[in-house]
This record gives sequence, structure tokens and C-alpha cells, in this order.
Amino acid sequence: MKSITWYIVRQVTAVTLLAAFVLCFMVWLFRSLDIVDMMLNRGLALSDFLHFASLQLPRFFLFVGPMAVFGAALFTYNKMIMDSELIVLRSAGLSPFTLAKPVIIVGAVVSIFSLFLSVYLVPLTYREFKELEFKYRQDLPKLLLQEGVFTNLMAGITVYFKDVGEDGELRNVIIHDNRNRAQPMTYVADWGRLMESRNGQWMAELSQGSGQVLKRGVSECGPEEAAAGTATGCAFPRFEYFIGDRADNFSLNLFDNDKERTGRKTREYFLMELYNAAPDNPRRPTFLAEFHSRLTKPFLPLTCALLGVAIILSGNFNRRGQLKLILLAVGVAGAIIIGNHVLHNYAPRFPVLNIAMYANVVLPIIISLMILLFPRRLGRPSAPAIGPPAT
Repeated sequence: MKSITWYIVRQVTAVTLLAAFVLCFMVWLFRSLDIVDMMLNRGLALSDFLHFASLQLPRFFLFVGPMAVFGAALFTYNKMIMDSELIVLRSAGLSPFTLAKPVIIVGAVVSIFSLFLSVYLVPLTYREFKELEFKYRQDLPKLLLQEGVFTNLMAGITVYFKDVGEDGELRNVIIHDNRNRAQPMTYVADWGRLMESRNGQWMAELSQGSGQVLKRGVSECGPEEAAAGTATGCAFPRFEYFIGDRADNFSLNLFDNDKERTGRKTREYFLMELYNAAPDNPRRPTFLAEFHSRLTKPFLPLTCALLGVAIILSGNFNRRGQLKLILLAVGVAGAIIIGNHVLHNYAPRFPVLNIAMYANVVLPIIISLMILLFPRRLGRPSAPAIGPPAT
């Protein structure tokens, strides 16, 4: 008996791992196109890319886990029916509940692992993921720069450079600062590079260049005036070496370095942080909905897989396949998974739906166990009628 159970467990586990890997890869590929572009075209290091991508895997597995176990259970049991293995086991006296034990074991293991992901690992990795995403998008202008392209790093800041030298320096650099529209500034240099200071600020280091300050309302500085040397309202200081930071003469801050990421998404909070939210916190209903979703979502692998097997084992075995029962199981499991997300989204406005999230995953388990413990008597094909021989 144990050997049969573990034989089915191995098959369901193998298909589950394969399905989870394929689904995770598909979801990851779809959601990581921007990061792939940063690595291929913007110079993001491979190690940073792998670290960034790995932080998304726990969240993806939590999403695809129910579908992987459910699909593996249906595939394995349908294959065993078509190979007459389940027919032989039923004829040997094994009950539907005994045949469903492998799915209960695999589903329970995946649910326990999903609970660990939901309660601890997902908020931990997702918080770090958002921090790195903010840093890559806001604090690393070098990822946004491209050769021969005028790039708007932020509102009012435009950067251009011709190409990159052998040591990684930028050649023929133009930086236009139009944040102060009354006094725009333009910097032109033969060489330049972006560097990070000790306090985390990004600065422009320029060499062999000049800076032009246009003072609107005093006089206009056009190309002709600049060439003739008659411009009186503009300054053209030359410099051999200059670091654009918070200097009085050149206030060149490529980004608002005082700006930090404010606010966190509910997915970044740990379980008790959600539960202990202050009563006067306007986000408390959202926090409580996330809290209950964290506790109910890990049950989905067990719920969906057990329900699918209960439906498969409740019908008459057909060696041609169980297409109708499979479609019924897919429809019911899909409704449960979609229902969990819908209840989670609407629970902040209707708190009673927090209780419905538990009913959505617990009631199908109870119904499935009832179907397996008290199976209906399977029908037998009727014998062909035998009449008198034809004359």
C-alpha cells in the first residue's frame, strides 16, 4: 500500500516541479523585460541582474503553485486511468480516499512551503526588490544614458555624449540644466563621467570644458553674440577640471538626491505589521485584507489539487480519457483561484469578504473529502440485449 502511495507521489511531484519551473519562467520572462533591456542595452551587470531576478521568484512561485499542483494531479491521474493503472487499483479494493492520499501529501507540502513564502519570504524579497528597483530607476543615471542620444534624465535635465572611451569615460559631453527657466545653464566638456559620492549622491565630473549661463531678461545670448564676444548677460567660464555638485557656480545635481522612496506597498509588510496597523490608519482595511489573503492563499495548492482528484475519481473510468471531468475540474479550480483574488481586491471596501476568503479555500476541501470518503456507486455498462437468433 505504501509503495503504491509513494509511486504516485513521485509522479505527481515530478510533474509539479516541471510545471512550476515552466510557469515561473514564463511569468518571470513576461515581467522582467525592462530588466533584460537594462542588462543588454543599458549596462546593468549580470550579477545585479541575477540578484534582481531572483528576488521575484518567491512571489512568482506563490502565484503559480496552485496551478502547478492542480495540473500535475490531473495529468498524473488521467494518465493512470488511460494506462488502466487506476482501474486495476480500484479492482484491488483501494478506496478513492486511499488513491487520493498522494495528492493530499504533495498538496500539503506545497501549501506549507507556500505559507512560508507568503508569511515571511515574499514580503522580505519584495521589499528589497522595490528598493533596488527604485535605485536602478532613480539613482543610476548611467543606466539611462545611450551614445549619441539626447536623454532626459529628469524634468529639466538633458544629457548627450558622443561615445564612451576606453576607460569608460564619456566623450564630448553636453549637459543642459533647464530646471530654473529664468536662468538655464549649459555645460560642454571634452570628457566627463558620472560618479557616486560617499553620501550616495550622483555627480557629474567634467574636464576641459565650459559653462554657459543664460540670464533671461538681461540680454539674449545667441551664437552670433557669443562668436563676436559682445554678449554681456552671459558667462562663459572655462575650466580644466570641474565636479558638478552643489557648488555655487555650477549647481548641477542630476537627480534630487534628497528624495527617497516614500511609502510601501502592502505586499512589503510582514504579517504582524499588517495585523497591528493603527485603528486610525486609513490603510487599515487594505492591511487587514492583505493579512487574511496571506493566510488563505497558501491553501490554494491543496484545495485545487484535492478538488481536481475528487472530481476525477468520482466518475466512471474511461480509457479514452476523462475530458468532461477534467474540464469540470478546471472550471471549478479556476473559479476558486479567481475568487481568491477578487475577494482580496474587494475586501477593503466590504470587510465581510475577509471571512469569505477562508470559506473559498476551506469549503472545497471539506466537499472533496466528503466525495472521497463517501463515494457514489459507479455505474456499470449495461449488457447488450440477447435475442433469438435471426431466421
